[in-house]
Amino acid sequence: MNIFNKLRSPYSAMFFASLMLFISCEQHTSEVSQSFDNNIFNTYKNSNHLNNVLNNMNSKGKKSSKTSVLQTNKLILSSVNEELGTNVSLPDAALAMSVDMEANYIYDTALNNGWLNAKDVELSKEFSIDVETKGFNYAIKNYQDKVLTLNLSDDEFAKKNVFLNTVNTLDYENPGLFSANTNTQSKGWYRCALASVALAATTAGLTSCVTIAACALAVLLQVNAVYAFNDHCLS
Repeated sequence: MNIFNKLRSPYSAMFFASLMLFISCEQHTSEVSQSFDNNIFNTYKNSNHLNNVLNNMNSKGKKSSKTSVLQTNKLILSSVNEELGTNVSLPDAALAMSVDMEANYIYDTALNNGWLNAKDVELSKEFSIDVETKGFNYAIKNYQDKVLTLNLSDDEFAKKNVFLNTVNTLDYENPGLFSANTNTQSKGWYRCALASVALAATTAGLTSCVTIAACALAVLLQVNAVYAFNDHCLS
């Protein structure tokens, strides 16, 4: 009887109310915790979107030695939007960049335009170093671990997730791009890998709608199509 009386006391009621609030907060925290996923990569991999974009470009004669990088990349983006039914737009300064450029130039352009901040560039450069010294899979995991400590907003976290999905698609479409052991032209390989990482990070970083699945997919498709239209990356 004493036990039931104690349970009915105001202090017991406060205790159980606090306990329930604590449990509720714990559940809410777990629901909103951020985690990386490969959903966009898997959607891309199980589609023909890249082939459709490239075929569209080729069928309309949209590849010419007289066409500038900016013009070509504008046409690619138009084809990407047509393919996915999206309305993604990118500034001309970003569309003028390609994997033929040096990675540091791409990063400097991104910093000067506010598309990336210093921490974004640091993470991307460290990713490239990890790829060269410890391998692609290690680089992915280490990047994830670093980002998860940054307490980013959901929008910024989504951009990091899109970046990793993008480099995964580049690796899928171009086996050996991120593996020095499979490429005999190591200098060309590394320069191209650096530029590809920089372009992926920049495109994801400047896109404001990456929390929308179709928009995120457009980023992957744009970067891969730009890479596919480059003829001299590994020379």
